Amino acid sequence: MGAVLTGEENDWDEDAFYETGRVEIQKIINEIDEIAPELPRESALDFGCGLGRLTFSLAKHFNCVTGVDISEKMLEQAKANRNVPSNLSFILNTRSDLRQLENDQFDLSLTLIVLQHMPRKYMKAYLSEFIRITRPGGIIVFQIPHRTAHRFWKDKPLRSDSPSLGTLCYRASARFLRWFPRRLEHAFFTSDLWFRYRYAQFKRSGNPVMEMNSWKRTSLEKFLEKHGASIVRCRRDPEIHAGLQSHVYLVQKLERPKQAIS
Repeated sequence: MGAVLTGEENDWDEDAFYETGRVEIQKIINEIDEIAPELPRESALDFGCGLGRLTFSLAKHFNCVTGVDISEKMLEQAKANRNVPSNLSFILNTRSDLRQLENDQFDLSLTLIVLQHMPRKYMKAYLSEFIRITRPGGIIVFQIPHRTAHRFWKDKPLRSDSPSLGTLCYRASARFLRWFPRRLEHAFFTSDLWFRYRYAQFKRSGNPVMEMNSWKRTSLEKFLEKHGASIVRCRRDPEIHAGLQSHVYLVQKLERPKQAIS
């Protein structure tokens, strides 16, 4: 809980913790009002609900809300909270699918700062499940990090000092020869392979570490299209890790989805 506020496990305030959820949910509701004003407010899902930071506020906007989490302890604490809404139910799920939930069950399926801590295969598995359990025309909101691109010499354009043709050609050639190894180095140290290696190193050393994973945007877009969903809005969140940028996606399940392709 404290990590959401300060990064320190024992330094948190409960009211401030749930207030962050209220602010985030209100932002999402405002966006839904813009892109899908006719969306029914019957049922919603919060996947990775934890202590209900988002779930409690979500229950103010939907008739029935379901919180799903892998931690039984977290769910017990959420249920014991004095402010738990009456229209909120919780489900413990330790599987890599959501078979406990029915097809086309929710008007809104939501998950924030959860998928980034899973290997790519589980990101794909759960995202396909979100599409399955969301009603046609419904909205799926999720957050995914992307690797950041690096622009070399962005503050030093080739023509910054109006060079002669010979100087320009020499400068361009020299930059290319320096750019190529730098680009390879940057690609490696921002790759999933490097992040998995570093995560394994920290884990073996006994240091506390939270796994961070990303998904290339073009690959994500193709995945959504194949599984019958379309991006209607994407906004950038503050950077969450060196070499990563966080994006929140609002995706709509198509009325007549295409046949899913694995």
